[in-house]
Amino acid sequence: MPGAASLPRGRRWPSPEASPSPEGSPSKKASRKKPTTSPKPTVTRKPQSTATKPTEEPTKPTQEATKPPQEATSVRLTIRPIKVWDSPPRSPDCTMPPVNFETTVESNRHLVRISARWIVDGKTLDTGNAIVPEEQNTAFMPSTMHMLDAGPHTVTFKITSPVVRSSSVRFTVCQIEG
Repeated sequence: MPGAASLPRGRRWPSPEASPSPEGSPSKKASRKKPTTSPKPTVTRKPQSTATKPTEEPTKPTQEATKPPQEATSVRLTIRPIKVWDSPPRSPDCTMPPVNFETTVESNRHLVRISARWIVDGKTLDTGNAIVPEEQNTAFMPSTMHMLDAGPHTVTFKITSPVVRSSSVRFTVCQIEG
């Protein structure tokens, strides 16, 4: 078109609506001025979530959920009778060496870690730990086998943690004939 202004390829003239004159109609000056462009707002897309928004406020942690585990004093442990046995049993009056001890500890709570020791005649022979399983209320506490001298002995099972408890039993080791 003769007399038509040319713009770089891809650009357009501003429409008369974009720069109205004070009278409401396009003016020649407005069309001759370089168009002013206002900065376009930046569009930030948020990732769409497939989860639904909760209708209630999120629940705050209760004191129960944030307080530390129960104190050890709230654990009640009971030591069941200690069994002394030999392998293989040979006499009803005495126990043949090697000697083994075992007991079960009953708890009022689950997942309690119990530390204990086996003491024979005042000397610690075994120490160990057990956890009361979640599905039970008892923990089995065996000792290892011990070669003890012939004669009377006292074995004590002593819980050292989370509370202190003990139970003792007297037994006699048979004289090995040889």
